[in-house]
Parts: sequence; C-alpha cells; structure tokens
Amino acid sequence: MIKVMGWRRKKGDFVSEDGRKVTYDNVELYVFTNEVPEVNGFFCDTVKVPFKEESLIGTKNFSDLLNQEIELVYQVFGVREPKLTAVRLLPGKEKA
Repeated sequence: MIKVMGWRRKKGDFVSEDGRKVTYDNVELYVFTNEVPEVNGFFCDTVKVPFKEESLIGTKNFSDLLNQEIELVYQVFGVREPKLTAVRLLPGKEKA
C-alpha cells in the first residue's frame, strides 16, 4: 500500500558536473507506505515524478491523489536502472 499524503511542485535549474544547464520540473509526492521490507509497520517517504500530464494515470490533477492509494509505474531506458515515470490512481478511484 502506498498512500499519498501531500505533494509539492519543484522547478528550476542547476549546472551539472559537466557544465551543462539542466532544467527540472518535478512533483514530490509525500507518501505513507508499508512496502519497505526493512521497516516493520509503516514508513513515510517522498517519491519524485516529472510534472506533466503523462505522469498521472487515472486522473489529470495531482491534488486528486491526496489521501488515495497509488501504484508506481517504472520504465527501463536502455541499460539503465528502471526510472519512475508515472503514478497510477488505483482502480475505482479514477477521475475523468
């Protein structure tokens, strides 16, 4: 179970180690979960996803996720580790 308790949009830019300017626009979801194997009981954590419509499945608004259970959607790009690309509002909770 992963339940969203809050969210915050973070956007800006920074200079990478190789001198490139990197612009970011993300949402940090503050979640309550019991899916951390090393923790007995529940754990509070943050989950970061891009701020764009494709990051939401089952709704079009991050505020609709508040106090709702979600599923994390990962995608593999090449040989890299899977990257979190979206969050899905669990069935029965979708908004048009």
